[in-house]
Amino acid sequence: MSRSIVAQAHHVLTRGYHLRTSVSQRLCVRALSKVEAPIVKRGATFYAPSEESLGYLASLLAQNLSPGDCYCLHGDVGAGKSVFSRAFIREVAQDDYLPVPSPTYLLQNVYDDHGDPPIHHFDLYRLTSNTDLGRLSLAESWQKAVSLVEWADRLEGRMPEQRLSIHIKVMDDLSEGQDGLFGMGPRPMQPGQQPAGSSTSQTATQSPLDEEGTIDLGEEVDLYTDRRWRQVVLEPHGPHWQARVADVLHHVISDDSTRGLILVAADGGS
Repeated sequence: MSRSIVAQAHHVLTRGYHLRTSVSQRLCVRALSKVEAPIVKRGATFYAPSEESLGYLASLLAQNLSPGDCYCLHGDVGAGKSVFSRAFIREVAQDDYLPVPSPTYLLQNVYDDHGDPPIHHFDLYRLTSNTDLGRLSLAESWQKAVSLVEWADRLEGRMPEQRLSIHIKVMDDLSEGQDGLFGMGPRPMQPGQQPAGSSTSQTATQSPLDEEGTIDLGEEVDLYTDRRWRQVVLEPHGPHWQARVADVLHHVISDDSTRGLILVAADGGS
């Protein structure tokens, strides 16, 4: 086996080497057996060219859950936090059609039909007071449940010390004429944009979107095909989450069907 391939895999998983194409990722597959399991200290960055690829990443993080796991989701309105949460919960429930409404007004929804540990899904967008925060019993969730927290920045320092911060950002800086990032795939479609060659147009007279920019009814309503690229940064806090992120990297690099998800960088720190 080429020493350069082994070295590349080692850099990818432990020293912050950048991978800009899926081809580069595949070069590391055969080398993985030669590389010790990494500890990713500072995090990993991915590009998700579609909601499907973002959902694929969520499904990887939904494996091997433990009570006390906490996923803190950060991002602007419409970034994809609810898309991530929906895919995560459906993966745990093993039900691709499970209704997963956004708890924008209730602040919290609980899923426990799959067994233990239960999933506590929070949406803190409308959190307005300490009274609202107090009725959520966060301390109990941090200990006994798997917590998915959208708009986690609203907690203002009340997040558990051991957690995974997930930062999602729509990549609006892609140029209009660019045929996809690094020459891969079509450029992102904007909300309401019709596919090339389409002769039909649809206008939504009343949008059922919530503040996150997604359907708040738990239903699949295809208003448009969201093909905007997103940057997703996994930031682990604590050794448990460092190991979990490293496990995700192994899957992404070795999986033949990543739904287009691209590993851009992994940082093992010093």
